[in-house]
Amino acid sequence: MQILLSASKSVIHVIYLEAPFKFILKNKTLDLIENQKLKVNLELKGSNLPNEVFIRIADRDFLMSKAKSSDFYYYEFYNIKESFIFNFYSNGFSSKKYKI
Repeated sequence: MQILLSASKSVIHVIYLEAPFKFILKNKTLDLIENQKLKVNLELKGSNLPNEVFIRIADRDFLMSKAKSSDFYYYEFYNIKESFIFNFYSNGFSSKKYKI
């Protein structure tokens, strides 16, 4: 969701824009075994799909790899030692937050 703000004569207008696509986490679980690899799988559905998708962790964006199908992306984590919050981001739109 994008937020557009405009102001005139001390009135602020807030407009929420819905993404033309949906972020769909494909993993059945985000449980992990310490120091093991975890592959996060994402599917995009909708119109006007973006060319790039990022996984955002603590305000840092990491480019996800594109699978052979143009609607699927993945990112692999290695040697995870503690849980963290992440979400997906593309073209100014963000997904809900998830916890590993």
